[in-house]
This record gives sequence, C-alpha cells and structure tokens, in this order.
Amino acid sequence: MSRFATVLVCTSSILAVAIQKHSSRRGAASFTEVYLADDVVKETGSYCINGDTPKYYLREGSEKGKWFFWFGQSPPCSDDAACEDQATHEDDGEGTSQDFEQFNTIGQVPMMNHEDFENYNAVYIRNCDYGLFLGNRTGVYTASSGRKMYFRGARILANIVADLQLTHTFEEVLLGGASGGANSAFVGAENLKNLLGDSLTKFGVVGINGYFSDMKSANFSNFAKLQGVTTVSPSCSDISCLDPAVAYSVAGIPTFVVQLFDKSVMNSDYADSNSDFEPAWEACLHCKDSTSTETCTDTMVETLKPFWHEFWNNFTSYSHLQDFGGLFSSCACHHFWRVDDAFNSQETDGSTVGDAASKWWSSIGTSSDSSENWYWPCKLGDAPDPQCESTCYIDDECPA
Repeated sequence: MSRFATVLVCTSSILAVAIQKHSSRRGAASFTEVYLADDVVKETGSYCINGDTPKYYLREGSEKGKWFFWFGQSPPCSDDAACEDQATHEDDGEGTSQDFEQFNTIGQVPMMNHEDFENYNAVYIRNCDYGLFLGNRTGVYTASSGRKMYFRGARILANIVADLQLTHTFEEVLLGGASGGANSAFVGAENLKNLLGDSLTKFGVVGINGYFSDMKSANFSNFAKLQGVTTVSPSCSDISCLDPAVAYSVAGIPTFVVQLFDKSVMNSDYADSNSDFEPAWEACLHCKDSTSTETCTDTMVETLKPFWHEFWNNFTSYSHLQDFGGLFSSCACHHFWRVDDAFNSQETDGSTVGDAASKWWSSIGTSSDSSENWYWPCKLGDAPDPQCESTCYIDDECPA
C-alpha cells in the first residue's frame, strides 16, 4: 500500500576480543532481564556498541501468541564523536538510564497497563547499538581516537527474535516505541515483521513522539557508511528512509502515529529554518520548568500556529486509509508516556493515547470506519496562554 509520507571498548592491547559484562537473570518490575547467550553473541558478533552483551526484558502473558514489542529510546549516532559518547555512556552504566531499573513498568512500555494489553506477552528491547537496529558493519570499527566500537544492531535484533522463537510463537504483534524508540519503530518495522516469520496473522506499529528524525538528513550517508547499513527496509533501500516520515510513507504496515507539539518538533525543517520558532515554543507551550524567561506574545503564537496546523492537517487527507490512525495533541510534554498520571489522563479529541491505540489495534482487518481512528488537536488560542487542551500534563517536574 502506498501512502504519505529503519567493541568492545578495547584497550590498545586488546583489539578484537569483546568483554561481556553482565549478571544473571533478575526481575525488573514485572519483566525479567535476559541476556543473549555468550556463545551466540560471539559467533554472530552481535555486540552492543561498546562490546557488551545485549539484553532484553521479557514479560510472559496469558494470551498465547499475542505480543507487544517495545524499542528502547536514545537517538542514533552518525559520527565518531557521537558514537564514542554513547559507547562511553555504556561503559559507565549511564546507558542504562533507559532501563527498567530507572522507570516503572508503564514508563517503559506504557500500554502494558491498558486493560486490552495487560495479558499480552511483552518484550522491551534495550537500545545499545545506537543505530536504529540497522547496523551490520563487519569487523570492529576503530575511531580516529583509537576507540573500538561495534555497529551490529541488525544482528542484535535478529538474535533476540531467534532467542524468543525457541520457546514462543508469534501471531499478533504490536511494535511500539517512543522518542528515539519510535524513530526505530517507524524505520525498522518491516525488518522485525520479516524476522517474526510466517506465523504472523496481525502486525502493526504505534510510534509516540518520534515522527521527526533525531538525525538530520545531511548525516544519513555518514550514518549508513559508519553503521554498515546497506538497505533500510524491504520497501525502501534508499537512505532517505532513515527519516521516519519517509519510512512511514512507503511501508504498508498498519501504523498509529502519536505526535505531540513537543520538543521533538525542533527536529523539523520548519524549526531549522525559523530561529524564532523554538523560543516561541518555550515561552508559549513548554512546561512550567521551561528555561524561558520570555512572556508569550501574539507574535510568538503566530510563529507556532502555521507549522502546527499544516503538520497535523496533512494527515487528514489520509484518514480514509484502512488500518491506519493517529493522535495529534497540542500538549508539549515529550516524555508524558513514561509518567503514569500523564499517560492515563491526558486526552485528545476525547481519548487517551492508550484507548485510542487500542481501538485502532482492534479495528485492523475489519471493515470499521477508518476515520474513527484519527484524533485531532484543538485550535491553539491567543497569548499569553495559547494552550487549548485542558488535560495536558504540566507540573514543575514535567520531563522535557
């Protein structure tokens, strides 16, 4: 279907031998931490960017064959400096800030507490490759500093799926992600679907606040070369499909887009070309903990309105497409999905994200009215407080 718009830290004396640092299985909320087997990792070379052993989190549900996959967040890296920073975070344990130990269950797989998904099997795949699960570079990469790194995201994903297939079957699978995890979900959905095999009867994607790429298009070529990406997905081998919006436009997989008027819109071309845009957003829409000292003015509001209206209005032309849907909100808290109160109470067009996505998921493959799976934002008001949505999660500790 076509519509609009996927090292070890070696010292100088230890070159290609990966140090695998991990502990035994242990519980994380209602999930269990699982490391890939050392022999499998060594044989396939499927190491994290710094040479550690990849891991995922598994929650076994009562509904056999029904699964929720969730890709962990963090943006991709496309040059030596950025990748070295990510590898160093992994070395220092800072990369685990995206792990379950740091947030509660709903914060990492937010839809798992929804009544329609609470009995699903669930897998949270931690992002330790920083390559959208696409990297497939042969050998160990040596940066100009001498740092050794691996770019093996595609192998990591393949081995995690293979590990799960040893004891489980997949029939209905919903792939999700938020922020950088949504970037990965939009780009890599087809790849995961193909890995899961012919037993699938239903597959879809829900991406939260990840429609705008964390990586500028000017860096796509460097990213592909560094990470060893030869093809993005079966539907698009061109590197332009590293942009979630482009990947979304060519893949025929049922998708539910969730996008707030949050900080991720600063990755848009509009924001890049308008120096007044981000200051206007900070003053008029951001959380109370915003660093902005400006008072929202009518001029600022008029800077925001054209972008927002054009963005979400572009989707109205596609609301007739079967098995697709979306929710667009003027609320501005990027990480609302990992805050219980926000995810369960923030509404757009009369629905929470959980309820809207569940309704869309249930409608896939049916003859229901596809237009009912789209949830549109309210119209921004005037300065000094243009926010038109009364249920937005806003407090002094609102995550950016």
